[in-house]
Amino acid sequence: MSIEQSKNSILWEKLHQNLEKTGSHTQYPHEILVRWISINSMLKGSKVLDIGFGSGRNLEMLEKKGYEPYGIEVSPTAIKYAKKISRNFKLANFNPPKIDFPDKYFSLVISMQALYYNLDIEEVMSEIFRVMKDNAYVYVSFYGRNHWWIKTHSKKISSTFIKWAETNPAKTERGLKLRYFDTKRKYLNLFRLFKNIEVNKYSYDLFGNHYEYVFVIAQKIEGADMSRERNKIKERFKSFYLKQ
Repeated sequence: MSIEQSKNSILWEKLHQNLEKTGSHTQYPHEILVRWISINSMLKGSKVLDIGFGSGRNLEMLEKKGYEPYGIEVSPTAIKYAKKISRNFKLANFNPPKIDFPDKYFSLVISMQALYYNLDIEEVMSEIFRVMKDNAYVYVSFYGRNHWWIKTHSKKISSTFIKWAETNPAKTERGLKLRYFDTKRKYLNLFRLFKNIEVNKYSYDLFGNHYEYVFVIAQKIEGADMSRERNKIKERFKSFYLKQ
């Protein structure tokens, strides 16, 4: 782990210590992820990895769906908190960029508003690809370029690096460095090992502020028919909405 990544990890742990102290953990899974999981159903018992699981809200949802939830975190406090939710969670410390699981182990890998704090994110993406089964999916969320935090509370370090300013409304996130991608082309390059890459935006306005996020969904395909796999997903979406 690099010196800068170590600094990030220390700040991340302090953030979770504050959440524990104030009881401010998010209690619900992300609605877009819930919908996507409902549509793209997998075999019961499939192994799913959440990188940077935070409060464990998504792990809890995945367990209720019948999947085997795994999680890795750099924060010992977050791990301790998530263990209180379910003894079935398989949790481990994350020492980025290494993901300590065997090749082709997971049917799905997710990371919600966390992966970009891994400064060597390209190496992490290679590790994600390695631990995914053939035809498995990865689902990752990022800050969009029009998010009010990005526009008014961040400092640009380079074309894909920023730092949260001392004006950031979330005091415990001030000083954290993160990887930031402001074009679709940069996302496609980041996920270049994968196929069937979708770059989607999700935004809303609340109390006069604009929130924008980017969700990237991609698939590991080696030797399979890419168009056939994409058509499977289209049919699942069609079937899901016809039932409503």
